[in-house]
Amino acid sequence: KWRYNVQQKHHGSLDDYWKEMLMSMVGEQFEEFSNEVNGVVLQRRARNDRLAIWVADTNNLNSVQSIGLKFKNTLALPSNVSIHYESHADAQTKAPVTSFL
Repeated sequence: KWRYNVQQKHHGSLDDYWKEMLMSMVGEQFEEFSNEVNGVVLQRRARNDRLAIWVADTNNLNSVQSIGLKFKNTLALPSNVSIHYESHADAQTKAPVTSFL
């Protein structure tokens, strides 16, 4: 999954982020990789909320990177803001996240 930790200063944008991600999924805006998107998740947390998009095939580097870039572009995040990638296996073992966009 690609994950964006929404800082409290951007909390007001959370509804817009969520709406944009849902519309991207429904409208198949991930183009040839739309079938690789399993879903989006919004987690409300005390410090930072999280918005994530789940990727089906973590072994297909091209689709993972394309989906991550589309995720970041859909949220209109500036280049200095990072999103983080974590495979399902890494999430289960609590391994540290090493991939960024």
